Amino acid sequence: MLRFVGEAMGTSWSLLAVDPPGDAAEGVQGAFDRVVAQMSQWEPESDLSRFNRAPPGEWRRIPSEFALVVAAALEIAEASGGAFDPALGDMTERWGFGSAGPVTVVLPEGHTRDRLLEYDPGSTCIRRSEGAQIDLSGIAKGYAVDLGGEWLRGQGVCHFLL
Repeated sequence: MLRFVGEAMGTSWSLLAVDPPGDAAEGVQGAFDRVVAQMSQWEPESDLSRFNRAPPGEWRRIPSEFALVVAAALEIAEASGGAFDPALGDMTERWGFGSAGPVTVVLPEGHTRDRLLEYDPGSTCIRRSEGAQIDLSGIAKGYAVDLGGEWLRGQGVCHFLL
């Protein structure tokens, strides 16, 4: 059994694997890097960041992995009655959990935001309303681990903990 460690998405990761290939750390890190390139709100050039900066109301095509995570996030949002909200990115930024760090913003009493995120699975396109910005922090790390596991299984590694 071999152990590998690395850093991604603001945290550390470790891999314990039985008979892994020599490039196991690079393969797992590559899977994580793909998720960051597509779904990080901290990376200014990620697909997610570019989408959040685009004018609201425009349909924009996204990569298939990003689309899978958006679809799952929207399913969880519906199943949870909105307790999980992938369109809450503007609020996580305001609360200081986003890329800008702590910010003091006082919203007027009774202020509500229209946070609508739409996904068209046929075209892998998404669009957002004026008040919506995507934050996939609550789901993208789990997907990254799944993607790293897929890479390992594709290399013939059957026994691992990531």
